[in-house]
Amino acid sequence: MLGARLAAHWPGDYGGYIGVGQQVNTARGIALTLERFAPLIRAGGNAADLRWLEDTTPEALMEHSAYVEMMQMLDRYGGGMNVPTWRLAVLLIRAPEYSLGDLWRLLDGANRGSGPMWPDCRARDLIAELPVMPVPMLLISGAHDLNTPVELAAEWFDLVTVSCGAGRRAR
Repeated sequence: MLGARLAAHWPGDYGGYIGVGQQVNTARGIALTLERFAPLIRAGGNAADLRWLEDTTPEALMEHSAYVEMMQMLDRYGGGMNVPTWRLAVLLIRAPEYSLGDLWRLLDGANRGSGPMWPDCRARDLIAELPVMPVPMLLISGAHDLNTPVELAAEWFDLVTVSCGAGRRAR
């Protein structure tokens, strides 16, 4: 969301915008994530996770700590990134270009989530906020990504006007 806003507000500083796993609308994204996550929990969840599912609402997940908890559960069920955080940590430790300090920063960032940016992030709606993108735009989204639902990225992509002069867009 930050990158899209930067490119839209200062187009002279950017040759284009590429969004990967583009978050578009936090509230709608959380509702879609919970809707899609529910069958994974019902199919393979333990009693605690099933209770969590029964007690959780999209509105409750707008609280940062509840959102982070859901993202951690999503990772455990394989609905987050295709590589679990622990596996990324192992890869990082083995890579000569990274240090243990880098591992600490990765884990700290993964556990903290969006932290101080959460109030701003949860209020964002790029469909309403950025109807025009003044630079070429490419969005890359996974069809099965539960964290950043592809439908929202597609909706924004279909509605946004790219005003860079070279035509509208390609899919």
